[in-house]
Amino acid sequence: MPRFLPGRSGNPGGRPRGATGLRQHLEELFGSDGRQIVARVAQLSASKNQRVALESCRLILSYLAGPPTQSFELSGKIEAYQKLSPDALSRLSQTQLDALAALNGTVASDDR
Repeated sequence: MPRFLPGRSGNPGGRPRGATGLRQHLEELFGSDGRQIVARVAQLSASKNQRVALESCRLILSYLAGPPTQSFELSGKIEAYQKLSPDALSRLSQTQLDALAALNGTVASDDR
């Protein structure tokens, strides 16, 4: 017999009364707006331990600026369309066909 039956709840009794979630526990420890966490991370960024300071600065920057973008340049023809089956090609939209054609340096046709 399967562990979970279709149409049946895996937790019919629901969450037990009085159970606290992780969010509630963290709010009790650090406050509901996160200011204490931000203040602590800012303190750690001035740590004498260089690894702690660096990781704290990384965390701050990742939220302020987001991760750095990497750019790259492709050269030569990309013949991605050759790896697609005729069935897969027939399911592509004209926009997708045009993008593949642009990568290959050819012109896509409307006659699929």
